[in-house]
Amino acid sequence: MSETWVEQATQFGGDWTLHKLNILECYLDAYTTALKKQPFDLVYIDTFAGSGQIGLSSQDPDASNLISGSVERAVAIDDKPFDRLIFIDKNSMSCRELENLKTCNPGRDIQIKHAEANTFLRELNMEWTSWRGVLFLDPFATQVQWSTIERIANLNGLDMWFLFPNIRDHPTPAEKSPA
Repeated sequence: MSETWVEQATQFGGDWTLHKLNILECYLDAYTTALKKQPFDLVYIDTFAGSGQIGLSSQDPDASNLISGSVERAVAIDDKPFDRLIFIDKNSMSCRELENLKTCNPGRDIQIKHAEANTFLRELNMEWTSWRGVLFLDPFATQVQWSTIERIANLNGLDMWFLFPNIRDHPTPAEKSPA
């Protein structure tokens, strides 16, 4: 039986989505564990954060319809949790959902930014001598600008995960309409 992944009623991804999230979660856990005895504060930045969860559409009525997205997985890291979590999304409805996640985790330094990712990252200002972190860039299309990647590289404080979407998986309007 085929399953389709959707976020906020927008279809995207495929079977690889859960696989990608599991790999990210393992990496985040290993990253925080490896740096837990270092003198750095740790930050996780998710630039296309969405609502924190991904809806699973399935023909199986017993199947769970929500799974934890990258945001919820980063919050759940507990061996050495991130000292600060920054979630950025330009969709105001997603930001409201992220505020709920923040409310449910009152002891955590969670910052929600209603912003365009490139602008936020180009203006990111932290003291990188005392901070290290992971930046997760997982856009739906080609929203990330080269100047943003250059800026992040020059910070010398973030491991960047940039998942470039296979835009061939998203047919153009001409391909969708019958000839």
